[in-house]
Amino acid sequence: MTIKRSNKTKESGSPEASVVKNKYGTFRMEWASNNKVRSRRVDQRVIDRLVLDGKIFDTEYQMAQWYFELASSSIRMPNLVSNMNMEKVSGGGDYISNKQMNAMLRLRRVDKLIEEKFKDGIKLLRNTVIYDESIKEKEVPALKKILKYILDNQSKF
Repeated sequence: MTIKRSNKTKESGSPEASVVKNKYGTFRMEWASNNKVRSRRVDQRVIDRLVLDGKIFDTEYQMAQWYFELASSSIRMPNLVSNMNMEKVSGGGDYISNKQMNAMLRLRRVDKLIEEKFKDGIKLLRNTVIYDESIKEKEVPALKKILKYILDNQSKF
């Protein structure tokens, strides 16, 4: 397979990348050096496919990733706490770190603002970004608006 190098950029500002889809998955072709090409497997989450299909841009994808990381860091895990260290075990007492508490409070603020602005926006955002559920073609513009709103109002969070 021959791939020509391109210096063109997409509207999102990222270099144009070749995407190869086959029965083994989706792969992005990258330049390893001047004369060698390598392929990297692309994650197959719904939000990743939206980027690969060109339905959302990199900035919107970054906001989705930010929201996912915020939700992930706010998950409460049972911990066993001792004077030596803290270990995650099942059946341990509830211990919430400052990072988890700050993430939980920030996630509540984000969700509250989205619920105020968009009627069913929080359900669409959570189902697509966190729970990785498929999205209908007609719902993509609404998701884009929500992600743009998060980007524009990050100072409120």
